[in-house]
Amino acid sequence: MPIFSELTQTFVYELLSNLQARQGLDVEVLTWNRKNAEERPFHPVYEVSPPTSAELARLRAQRTLPPSWENGLPPTRFEKQVRQRLVASRTDIVHAQFGPTAVLIGRACREAGIPLVVTFRGRDASAKIRKWRWRRLYRRSLANAAAITCVSPDLCERIRPMLPAELEPVFIPGGKHPRLLEYRPPGPPSGRLVSIGRLIDKKGHSDAIRAVARARESGAEVTLTVIGEGPLRDRLQEEIAELGLEGSVTLTGPLPFERVVALMGEADFLVAANRTGAKGDREGIPNVVKEAQLLGVPVIGTRHGGIPYAIPGAFRTELVAEGDIDGLARRIREMNQLSEGELEERARIGRRFVLDRFDPVVEARDYQGLYEQVAGGSKAPAVSREVFGDHA
Repeated sequence: MPIFSELTQTFVYELLSNLQARQGLDVEVLTWNRKNAEERPFHPVYEVSPPTSAELARLRAQRTLPPSWENGLPPTRFEKQVRQRLVASRTDIVHAQFGPTAVLIGRACREAGIPLVVTFRGRDASAKIRKWRWRRLYRRSLANAAAITCVSPDLCERIRPMLPAELEPVFIPGGKHPRLLEYRPPGPPSGRLVSIGRLIDKKGHSDAIRAVARARESGAEVTLTVIGEGPLRDRLQEEIAELGLEGSVTLTGPLPFERVVALMGEADFLVAANRTGAKGDREGIPNVVKEAQLLGVPVIGTRHGGIPYAIPGAFRTELVAEGDIDGLARRIREMNQLSEGELEERARIGRRFVLDRFDPVVEARDYQGLYEQVAGGSKAPAVSREVFGDHA
């Protein structure tokens, strides 16, 4: 994978750790940018030199050629490094995290005779495929993949047209360990809201801020803490000033995970106002929605991406449309008027739902089963997790 491991990518690190420690698999990481080694300890991790700009352009151009033409071209320096490392490690299966990684390493895997499994997690199966170039790259690069998995049914549907007819994408939801996410029964609501994630358009922080302004206009005494950093920070700060919310909305900037958990646990509700980004970027199933419910914090959210699959069926119809600021404001008012007992019941149902449906051990077992079937020479999915019904 290009980077191992961003601190925001807990999902990849937890999966690899579970595959290695709990399932006993011999897992190695191949990356061209080792980061946060102290915070993300893992062994073994092998590094190769990253592809140069010229190599990236050539690799992507090659993937648009007919296979016979591409196979006749000499491999790039980057492809040689990847192939040599895979052969030296006696690798049985390569699991590419994110679609663009598969585009870069697909030929090296093919020449080494190693099956390729690819997981799509969000932007790679949404914003990317709005561009014809990436649709073509995926169609060529994934034609020889052994298996495709996605972290939400929404992403499975989006990537399906890029795949050969016989290759069905498999939905395997990302697990979330309750470690460091200790449940606390909610008290009477006091209007404390939190919105968490990078300050980019698909996270919907602007909509959350505007919803708070409208809720306050109608008499609701609510405040919002926005946790994260990103390119929209200045614009969000301007919106806060324009709406007169300087004393009611706080931008904290980036915080350590432990501090994020503490602030989330102190809130009455998580606002997940996610929306499709201007360039088509969509979420899989946001980890923060799982984390909040494990803590006992109910979610006020939108029907975006995989969010509906992370909400108990009893509360799924309460999600509002993307960009529906009035709907978000209404839900904020309604939730803030619930009794302590009603909130505690919601919290209990939400935590149980996440524990049941996003078990990291089950996720690791699903992948192990998929690897075993792929190693046996079959392209058929080993698992196809039931899409969550409307029951809690």
